[in-house]
Order: sequence, then C-alpha cells, then structure tokens
Amino acid sequence: MKYAIVSDIHANIEALNAVLPVIEAEHSDRIVCLGDLVGYYANPNDCLKIIEDSGIICISGNHDRAAVGLKEMSRLWSGAKHAMIWTQKQLTLESRRFLQSLPLTQIIDGLFLAVHSSLDPDPDADFYMQSEDDTRPTFNTLMQHPSHPMICFFGHTHHAMVYQYDNGAIHKMAGNRIDLNRSCYYLINPGSVGQSRDSDKRASFLIYDTDQSTVSFYRVDYDSKNCLQKARQAGILYEEGILSGWLEEIKIIAKKQFPTLCGVAKKMIRKRWLGGKFSDGGGDPYDRR
Repeated sequence: MKYAIVSDIHANIEALNAVLPVIEAEHSDRIVCLGDLVGYYANPNDCLKIIEDSGIICISGNHDRAAVGLKEMSRLWSGAKHAMIWTQKQLTLESRRFLQSLPLTQIIDGLFLAVHSSLDPDPDADFYMQSEDDTRPTFNTLMQHPSHPMICFFGHTHHAMVYQYDNGAIHKMAGNRIDLNRSCYYLINPGSVGQSRDSDKRASFLIYDTDQSTVSFYRVDYDSKNCLQKARQAGILYEEGILSGWLEEIKIIAKKQFPTLCGVAKKMIRKRWLGGKFSDGGGDPYDRR
C-alpha cells in the first residue's frame, strides 16, 4: 500500500491542486490529511469540497476547530486570528458540518496513527514537536497506544521531519527517502502543503510505502503569487513586521546555531510586543499557530 500523507493545507487551493496530480501519478492508494485544512488563505470552501470529493481521510487541526467554534482563538497570533474571523464568515453549512465531524486522532487501517500536533499532553493541546526532547512524551504515549502502532504521522509545525525512537534513543533523520526499521518507532511530519516554513517554500508532502517500509518526501511548485494575491484582496494577508519571509529564514538558522540565545531573545520580544501590534490575549509573534 502507498499512503500519501499531507498536512496544513490552510485553504491554499493552488497548492492543493498542484499536489493532487503528483500523488495520483505516484499511484497512491489512499490520502491522509493531518489537519489544518483551513485558515490563512482565501479558498476554504473550495478546498474542503475537493478534499471531500477526493475521499481524503482527515483529522482535525487547531485551525479547523477554531473555524467552527470548537476551540478558542486566544492562542492564535494576531494574523492567524484575523484570517480565522474572515474564514468563519465564509464557511458554508456543508463545510462547517465537515469540519465539526473530524476526529482529533485516527488509526489508519490498523497500520499507523494520525494526529495534528502531538499525543502529549493531549491531541487538543496543540503542542509543537520541534526537537528530539519535544518528541519523547509523545513517543511514550505512542508505545502505550492500545492499537500498538509503530508510526505516528503529525503536522502543525509546517516542517518536514522524521524522528526515530530506538531502544530509548531518539534520532532526527534526514533525506528525501528514508528506510524505516520495522523494530523502531517513528514520528513523521510531511511538512505543509499550503504554507511551508522551512527554506523550501514549495508545497510539501510524503508517501509512505508499507511494502517497502519507506517514506519519500516530495516538493511541488504552485502558483503562490495567485494564492497571496487572493489573500491580499480578502484583507487577510500578513506580510509585514517580524514575520516576513526573510527574517523567518534567519530565525530558523539562528535557532539551530544558538538555541539558548534564541530562547532568551524570544522571551524579550514577547515582553516587548505584548501591548503593541501583536497584543491579542496571549499571541506570540514567533508562534505561528
């Protein structure tokens, strides 16, 4: 079996329409989406219709729950909250019903577990797993899961990533194609279809081949200019300030090279900006949820 794993589409129909033909060309048997179907961009209903019509298996992300009132928006940063208020006004009754029906987690064909953010402290907590230490509690929960899956796919961070748990040691793995050890546990992130946040801004997804026991990562070009233009026309595009693309890339590099210093800087920036432009009841300008 081949499973195409996608995540964080965020109402980006240009990216979704670019990714689906590639998935079909790779002869995938099923498509699984790890949540955040809506938010940020301007085609929520169109994306949801394509997802439903395509028979994509979906779980709920924090933006999906916020869109239908199942989650408070207080933890969204100001730009995400602004786009979410717009999204709520656009959703059709059918779209609302679909988003309300999505589960927080799901075991897929008895083979692997799907969650949007993490299993610990719980799937509704929207915890970011961005390092080996971050993943340990979720690995512990995965190993105790009653269905006994060895693999959990997750999204939320918008970064493609593979973490391997081998006899207590956790390793971050790199590469476009990774051979999985059937005796190890894995937490695997396909990256984001609609809003990649690493150095490659193309749409990202992966294919899990159960026969070969491999995951292969894909990047697909799409018409990002049209997507951004529609968001700009809708009044929901945030480009300015410290979340601009070039500074986001600098942040990624700095976080890898100087993690302690970046942690201190993050706290200082949060204190400075609360009460200013980004004051939204707990929003963090570095925390794009």
